[in-house]
Amino acid sequence: MSRGLISLTVIAFIACGLLTTTAQAHPFHSSAAEMEWNEKGSCYEVAWKIDPNDLEQELRRRTKRQIVLEKLTSHDVVFNYLNSVFSVELQGKKTTLKPVGFEVNSKDAWIYFEIPVGTELRDMKITNQLLLAAPNQTNTLSIHHGKQRLSFSFTEQKQIFQLKWNAAKKTFQLKSSLK
Repeated sequence: MSRGLISLTVIAFIACGLLTTTAQAHPFHSSAAEMEWNEKGSCYEVAWKIDPNDLEQELRRRTKRQIVLEKLTSHDVVFNYLNSVFSVELQGKKTTLKPVGFEVNSKDAWIYFEIPVGTELRDMKITNQLLLAAPNQTNTLSIHHGKQRLSFSFTEQKQIFQLKWNAAKKTFQLKSSLK
């Protein structure tokens, strides 16, 4: 094999490797949220950690606008998106997410909000489709209610979890998971 052909082959392999690496630089996508019961406020307080690049890409795809999270003057676009992909229903009635705050840096975006419950806890249905347009997206949600800790992984295959409230024990039990 000639020296020129070897050089060309090496360059082609490097170029293919760089293109593949760039396209697959982020092959797994995930978010993590904690949902903590606040007895005094009769609400769940939620802190959600998301990859800022994934969130920007999804917001751009949905709004058809150039979005740079660090330059947003209002976080309405973030909370509007969140309301469209995440919901909590209590006894069949969808709750309203109450925005609390938003922070972003080069590594993480944090969304803070509350889920008002009212006076009485009931069966809960949680739907989470956050960033499911991305391949291999997993959204982990940890629910802390008193001493009880539950954790769920939402994926393309499991987007809905239904929980049964046991008022006597003041705990939730998994009822079912659905797409």
